[in-house]
Order: sequence, then C-alpha cells, then structure tokens
Amino acid sequence: MTAVESIVIVGGGHAGAQLCAALAGAGLGPHVHLVCEESCLPYQRPPLSKSFLKDAQEPVQEHRGADWYQKAGITVHLGDAVT
Repeated sequence: MTAVESIVIVGGGHAGAQLCAALAGAGLGPHVHLVCEESCLPYQRPPLSKSFLKDAQEPVQEHRGADWYQKAGITVHLGDAVT
C-alpha cells in the first residue's frame, strides 16, 4: 500500500464534511485538508435557508465544531477559494 501524503477536499458543503468524517474514522485525519471559500465551517444548508426566511438572526448549524476538526487532525482552510 502506498503512503498517503495529503488528501485535499475542495468545498465545505455537506459532502465535504461527511468525507472528512469518513476519512477521520479511517485514521487518515492528519492527512486531510478541507478548503472552504466561505469563512465558516461546513454547516447545515437546507435548514439554514428555510430558517433564514423566517428569522435572519438564525444561528448557523455546523456539521461539526472546530474542536472536532482539530481532534481529528484535519487542517481546515477557511476563506480560501480554490482556482
């Protein structure tokens, strides 16, 4: 088996967050870099959009908190667009 150097996940949507969780579960967290154009961690988008229509002050519901990514060894790059 070839050694893993880095795994780069582009996009902080639901799929990116779930892939981080799966890779962390497989023990690969320290090799993972999650790159998000937005300045916040991946969050629940459908509930936010529906709640936003009702209340503009609705807090963002993150998939996982910053401490989870840190404990998993995942490096998160926020506010960083990929070109």
